[in-house]
Amino acid sequence: MLAEKICDEPEVWQLRVPFANVVTTETNVYVVRDGDDVLVVDAGAPTEGAALYFATALEELGVDRHRARYFLTHLHYDHAGLVGGFVPDDATVYVSRGELEAASPDFSERSAHYSCERFQEEGLPQAAALRAHAPLRVATPIDVERRPVVVVGEGDEVAVGRHRFRVVEVPGHTRGHVALLHPDTGACFTGDHVLFIISPGLSLFLDGTDSLRAYIDSLDKLAGLGCSRLFISHGDNRPDFPERIEALKAHHAKRLDAMVREVADAAARGEEPTGVQIIRGLRWRVPFASIDECEPLQQWSIYTLGIVLLDHLVGEGRLERRVDSEGVHRYRLGAAGYNGGDAPECASDQAIG
Repeated sequence: MLAEKICDEPEVWQLRVPFANVVTTETNVYVVRDGDDVLVVDAGAPTEGAALYFATALEELGVDRHRARYFLTHLHYDHAGLVGGFVPDDATVYVSRGELEAASPDFSERSAHYSCERFQEEGLPQAAALRAHAPLRVATPIDVERRPVVVVGEGDEVAVGRHRFRVVEVPGHTRGHVALLHPDTGACFTGDHVLFIISPGLSLFLDGTDSLRAYIDSLDKLAGLGCSRLFISHGDNRPDFPERIEALKAHHAKRLDAMVREVADAAARGEEPTGVQIIRGLRWRVPFASIDECEPLQQWSIYTLGIVLLDHLVGEGRLERRVDSEGVHRYRLGAAGYNGGDAPECASDQAIG
């Protein structure tokens, strides 16, 4: 049987929907059932193999995909891609208020354009910037006018038979990322917010706001919910998620300190590095000596996270940013930047999710 029962109350089945994505091989999709009432959390990637797996698993469970409802933690293609074909047009789909912009048909194009501009502003040549953002398809378009879409936000309830689940907004990985909490048991579906096999990637929010600050705040928020277990989207579910939450926070703190150290070392040489020079100065868990030898999607993930971190450091006053005569960002220490001590060595987690 393809589906695995992982919880009795509420009844939850796990489907490992196949999809190879740099370092992950599948997306965990969950079927929550109480009698004839069924809620599917996320929907997998838009491939024939994923659709066949999904269809077979639901058939084995006796679930009619036309009668099921679908709750999307966010609209990345490996989580919502099958809404475009496999999920029936008349099926109810829950989308967070924060993800509505991502549901528009031009969002991926606008995001790609913004990423390409930012890469070049940080010092990546145009050809390399175009190559790095070429595979970018960050969201699944959903016609919210044509199909029955229920827009949800913080505190809203989603009922599955006798059970009541509460929507929890946890932005960072995407602007509108949400979790779904079962308050009676503490079980929580968290999408890509907390992962063990990788450090979740963070988005460049199109309005320029600090996605790292949003992510750290969301980690603290999740830690305060009193969850008993997390149902995550990639890799195995593990009981040591409180430690993982703290490790993710520490991981980003180390990356930030390592960036400040890069700028301090450059200042000692009388230099003001570009953003790309700072990003390349960090250790990344990649199979090549240079980031630019990696697959384009991996390049995009690394450069995007690097810029998110730089934006955060500038916002916190730890770095100052100026624009040179060629329109490229250069960095120097800010008033709150470097205290002269030893910055911790940067961890080597990869940031894709």
